[in-house]
Amino acid sequence: MDLTREEQLEQSKENLRKIFAKNPELKQAFKETIDEMSTPKNIEKMAKDIHSAIKVKLLLLN
Repeated sequence: MDLTREEQLEQSKENLRKIFAKNPELKQAFKETIDEMSTPKNIEKMAKDIHSAIKVKLLLLN
């Protein structure tokens, strides 16, 4: 049976919850990583990296 995208997402979330329930240290490390990625400095860097990648892709297409 094929799952819809929404069902796949819910299944993935539930699997992650189970993993984190078994390993609180992993849950904490994951949270810290997401928090670090969400800082304004890192968001700006990601935006610049994406912009650069798009420019390169456009140059390669022309």
